[in-house]
Amino acid sequence: DFYTAWKVVRRYVPTMPLDALSGSRWVKLLGYGALDALVHEDTAKDLLEMLWTASQHSDERIRQAAFESLLEYGVDLVDTLQPVPLSQYTELYLKEPPQSTGAPAALRLIAGALHLEHAR
Repeated sequence: DFYTAWKVVRRYVPTMPLDALSGSRWVKLLGYGALDALVHEDTAKDLLEMLWTASQHSDERIRQAAFESLLEYGVDLVDTLQPVPLSQYTELYLKEPPQSTGAPAALRLIAGALHLEHAR
């Protein structure tokens, strides 16, 4: 169970490591919270907040890991737990350099957000 393991990880590594490689792996780990997010809503909301913060990081690897972890949750689940406006998704992509490794994942987030908006 991710959330049981997360309690231990959080005790020893409460925030994203400063090293970009370790930080990106830590951020990637947050994506595993998607599986039981609705059962652990409060913790999942905290994880999503950390992912949104990581999505603004200066290091491309950390941003890419954040985008991919957000994709693990899916826009529908993110919207259920912590609704964000469509503009927040588009901002991620527009701030991402076109040749960055995170741009495709950011674009997939926008596609999911647009699909959700259209379905409403």
